[in-house]
Amino acid sequence: MYPILFHCDASTEIGFGHVYRCLAVAQALRWEHGISTALAMADGPPGFAAVRESGFTLFAWNRQSFADRESWLQRVVEEEGVKALVFDLREGLNPDFFQILRRRGCLLVSIDDLTGNRLFMDIVFNPPVFDQDEMSWEGFEGQRFSGWEWVVLRGQFLFPENKKENRPPRILVTMGGSDPAGLTEMAVTALCLAGSGFQADIVLGPGFQRQEEIQRLLGQACFLHQIHNHVAEMAGVMAIADLAVASFGMTAYELAAMGVPAIYLCLSPIHQRRAQGFALHGMARNLGLYTQVVLEDLALEIHKLLIDKGKRQDMSQAACQKDLRHGARRVADRIVKAIRETRNSSLSV
Repeated sequence: MYPILFHCDASTEIGFGHVYRCLAVAQALRWEHGISTALAMADGPPGFAAVRESGFTLFAWNRQSFADRESWLQRVVEEEGVKALVFDLREGLNPDFFQILRRRGCLLVSIDDLTGNRLFMDIVFNPPVFDQDEMSWEGFEGQRFSGWEWVVLRGQFLFPENKKENRPPRILVTMGGSDPAGLTEMAVTALCLAGSGFQADIVLGPGFQRQEEIQRLLGQACFLHQIHNHVAEMAGVMAIADLAVASFGMTAYELAAMGVPAIYLCLSPIHQRRAQGFALHGMARNLGLYTQVVLEDLALEIHKLLIDKGKRQDMSQAACQKDLRHGARRVADRIVKAIRETRNSSLSV
């Protein structure tokens, strides 16, 4: 029996941030409250592997048995005695499904939800994004918790090391679990244009499929470089970086937690707006939608930050001032509190 169930997806197309975020809260529930949890996922073998490697039970959607994900989830909720269902999705679900869950006394929770699902939740947790108030909240009767303190990060990012300046400086390139848009190639090409006098750590995620192209590009490079494949402890790689060139997403919050100044490329207008918030707080540079980025401009931005140590230090300090510690624990505590208050029930392992 699993009193709390997480529902998320992970794939080469959408990345792996959703499953990592759910696992972080699941681990906080296990460590802080001794509560057994499980994850339900519809897609993504690499995401399935991440769940299993973390030691959590996985329920995978069997499309031959269930025509839609709502009926499948409902069955899991009923069979496992779920008291709280936590959603971390990019896909909207049938509103009737939420009413069915509510009638059976299930607490509904969402994390950083941009879909209409959020309107049916009892609790919504959001990072300090700058588009929340632009969305309609008409009909929403739950509680909203938004801010840096509600950012959910994996445990490895909670205790950043004291940063030391590298000579030559180190640039981290990280574009997510699969990088379907080819941003890694864009960044490596810009680094080649930026010249030399630095070393690069290039992270390729578990879904990355173009390593030969990266090797070809690096064959033309005049800077020191190292490729990191399938990195499990990203915090360690971030800890030694003086600057990052990254795709905006959960990685942005991880870099901020580690005090790493960053240049962001954005995959969508939503990411562009959110990255601008980081820029306004002095933590990063936002170059906007990747389709509109000129390689020479990216190379120039990299060069300017490399030679401006003071600016990089200011950006790092601005990031370190944000409350990015223990967000997963705060979310876990609030979920447990809500279940006990509104359902008058005790949770058991």
